[in-house]
Amino acid sequence: MNGRLDSLLAAEKAAGETVEEAERKARGIRTAVPEQISAIEDEYRSEQEKYEKMALEKLDDELEELQAKLAEDLQEKKRKLDESASVLAPEALKLLRGAVERERG
Repeated sequence: MNGRLDSLLAAEKAAGETVEEAERKARGIRTAVPEQISAIEDEYRSEQEKYEKMALEKLDDELEELQAKLAEDLQEKKRKLDESASVLAPEALKLLRGAVERERG
C-alpha cells in the first residue's frame, strides 16, 4: 500500500509540475501577444508607407509624361499657327490693299 501511495504522490507532483509549466507558458504567450501585435502593426505601417511611396512615384512619372505630351502638343499647335500666320498675313495684306483701292476709287 505504501508503494501505491508513493506512486499517487509522484503522479500528483508530476501533474502539479505540468500545471505550473502550462501556466508559465500561458503567461509567456499572454506577454508575447501584445509585442507580436505591435510588430505586425509596425510591419503593416511600413508596407503601407512603401506602397504609398511607390504609388506617388508612379503618379509623378505619369505627370511628367503628361506634361511632356502637353508641351509637345503646344509646340505643334504653335507651329501650325505660325504656318497659318505666314499664309494669312499676305492674304490679309491683299484684302487691305483691295479695300483701300476701292475706297480711293
